[in-house]
Amino acid sequence: KMQTRHLRRNGEWDSMIEQEHQPVTLSVYNELKNKIVSLELMPGQILMVQQLSKDFGISRTPVREAVVRLRDDGLVEESDGRKFRVSEITWRMIDDIYETRQALEGLVVSRLAESLVPEQIERLDSLLGQMRQAVGQGDLARYFELDDEFHGALLRIHGNRVILSCIGRIKDQQQRIRFLTEGARDRTEESLAEHERILQCLHAHDGAGASEQMRLHLQLAREDTKNLLMTRYPRPMVKD
Repeated sequence: KMQTRHLRRNGEWDSMIEQEHQPVTLSVYNELKNKIVSLELMPGQILMVQQLSKDFGISRTPVREAVVRLRDDGLVEESDGRKFRVSEITWRMIDDIYETRQALEGLVVSRLAESLVPEQIERLDSLLGQMRQAVGQGDLARYFELDDEFHGALLRIHGNRVILSCIGRIKDQQQRIRFLTEGARDRTEESLAEHERILQCLHAHDGAGASEQMRLHLQLAREDTKNLLMTRYPRPMVKD
C-alpha cells in the first residue's frame, strides 16, 4: 500500500511538472517555428538544445519537447546526437507540396460545388472582392493574406479535419518558400484571375470545372515559384 501510494504521488508529481512545462514548451515552439518559417533560422542551420535552453533562460526539457514537436512537423530534423537542424528546402519538397494541394484542394472544390449554400458563396465572393481591392492598391502582403484566407475558407467549409490538418502542416513549409521569393515578380493579377475562375465554377455548381481550375491554379503557382527560385538563387539555397 505504501509503495502504491508513493507511485501515485510520483505520478501526480510528474503530471504537475508536465502541465507546468506545457505553456513554456508551446512558447518556445511558437518562437522557433516563427523564426524557421520566416527564415530567421535558415535551412540547414544547427539547433542545439543546450544552447537554446541558455538563450531562452530555461531548462532543457521544454526546449527539447519544442524541438521534437518541430521535428514531427517536418520543420526540423535530427542531425547528430543531441543536435538538430532546420530542414532543408528541396525541389522535391516543392513538387510534393503542390502535388498534395492539387489532390486535396481539387477534391474539396469538386465536393463544395454540390453543397455550397448562399451564405457560404457570399463569404467567398467577399474575400474575392477584397483580393481585387488589394491588387488594385498594389498591396502584395495583403493579397497573400487574403489568398491564404480564401483557400482556408474553402477547406473549413468542406470541414474534413484530416485534410485541414494535412494542409496546415504544408502551409508552414510553403510559407518558408514564400519568404524565399519575397519581393520577386508580382503575379497577383494572374492569380486573381485564376481564383475568379474557380469561384465562377462554384457558382455554376460545376464540380469538375472547379477541380480543374484549382489544379491549373496550383500548377501555375508551382511553376512560377520554381522559376523565381532558380532565377534568384543561381547557386540555389534550395537543394536537389
